[in-house]
Amino acid sequence: MGPAKSASWTSDRGSGQGKRLSPPLFNLGSMSQCFWTVLSIVTNFADDSMDLVFGDTAKECDDKLRLLVSEKVKWYANVGLPLNAKKSELLGIGFTPSPLTIEGNVIEPKQAITFLGLTISSDLKMDSHVSNVCNKLRAAAGRIRSEGRFFTIGDRRLLFNAWCRGTISSNALAYLPSCTSTQLDKLNTALNCGIRAVASLPRYGKAPVSAIRIMCRSHCTEIGPENPFPYGY
Repeated sequence: MGPAKSASWTSDRGSGQGKRLSPPLFNLGSMSQCFWTVLSIVTNFADDSMDLVFGDTAKECDDKLRLLVSEKVKWYANVGLPLNAKKSELLGIGFTPSPLTIEGNVIEPKQAITFLGLTISSDLKMDSHVSNVCNKLRAAAGRIRSEGRFFTIGDRRLLFNAWCRGTISSNALAYLPSCTSTQLDKLNTALNCGIRAVASLPRYGKAPVSAIRIMCRSHCTEIGPENPFPYGY
């Protein structure tokens, strides 16, 4: 407060925030995580990271998880990065892992986690992710109705492209090929909410949605077995 200043200090690791070498040093430092231990397969994207541990038995997986946590704590300490244990999540596929303790925080196993916008379930099915996407599509349709009611249909189509197309296209290659016909139908139904909003059609009841799709085929392509990747993928 006022004229008071904090004491000066220096770091023996890394580079100061905002310095020219900060981005490349961060990238190089994060990549070292992949070679730190052979216990897991590491996936990194910016400051998000996932470790995949596998084994023949549940006990083998649990043992590897505990060894991995010990190695990860050492890695974070060595590179000078904080480990946010409260944001760490644990998911078992084919078994239920035992809870982990990281820096005094108990990490309980979950039935589903979200990584880079993709909902990953313990059964590796897409029901949870499709449900989340459908909810976002319906919310986007509501925004188009409320915020686009004074715009032209062309402007509302732009909103549809951004809010609806963007939502369903995000991680499309990761989940659409694995969707069942029922799940694709749910996505198409949710997309229809956005199309109804663009055309100012009632939310419920019969409406010529298919005819509207034909009129703007290049923008509102239906998802199906013959076209699993909408919008020109």
